[in-house]
Amino acid sequence: MNTVPIPKPLEDFLARYPRYRSLLGVVPSDVILRIVVPKAPRFESLVRESSGVIPRVNLADVFGEAAEQGEIVLRRFLGEWGNVTVEECAKLALIVRAHAPMRLLEVGTFNGMTTLQLAINAPPGGVVYTIDLGELDAPAHEMDEIDALVFQRARRAAEPGAYFADIPGLPIVQLRGDSARFDFAGVIGDSVDFIFIDGGHSYAQVKADTERLLPLLSDRGVLLWHNYHDLTCPDVTAYLLDLARTLALVQLRNTNLVCYRR
Repeated sequence: MNTVPIPKPLEDFLARYPRYRSLLGVVPSDVILRIVVPKAPRFESLVRESSGVIPRVNLADVFGEAAEQGEIVLRRFLGEWGNVTVEECAKLALIVRAHAPMRLLEVGTFNGMTTLQLAINAPPGGVVYTIDLGELDAPAHEMDEIDALVFQRARRAAEPGAYFADIPGLPIVQLRGDSARFDFAGVIGDSVDFIFIDGGHSYAQVKADTERLLPLLSDRGVLLWHNYHDLTCPDVTAYLLDLARTLALVQLRNTNLVCYRR
């Protein structure tokens, strides 16, 4: 079988950051070279600085020993580029089981893999609200080029929420719109127990999502962000580093998840 050779600069980059080899086939090699590779120096600087500000902790440090020993259900949990990893998936489900949030909100439905795990581990009566852009929605904040390519590729393959669309009876409410403009309080109410921000990854978008949703977090609420310490979107790390100067944030060990608990 003939394969397209990988340019030497890209091969060198992938040798240093092997986890990003999975980007091959998702976005063109020339885009990785033009968009991702130049981010490495800033990314490494942000990792060094943020690691001294945001502590890395075990799940039990935040949610108690029972959280790490809990039983969860995972279904269709082998995702694709843009999804959480299997360990991240398991830890999100463990948090939901231990914390028993009744109102959950996910920003960034994508294919719905994470949404599905939140829903099947939510307590009886719990509801998962998830939002993704509608076909005609123009986001208030410009999409990162990698985000845009992955988003377009996912849309060509299936509608948002494809992982759960054919499973009846799930406590999932699919919302459509731009999270930077959507009236969450009007639809969900002003008290949300669990929020997962994994939509747009530009600094402006993560900042807008956080500032709009933080006031909705209940007195027992948990807020999590994805893509911390992710080279493809260093803006997430940059924003969380800034936020950590005023809010007590922690990174969940062996994940790209950052957590804040009331």
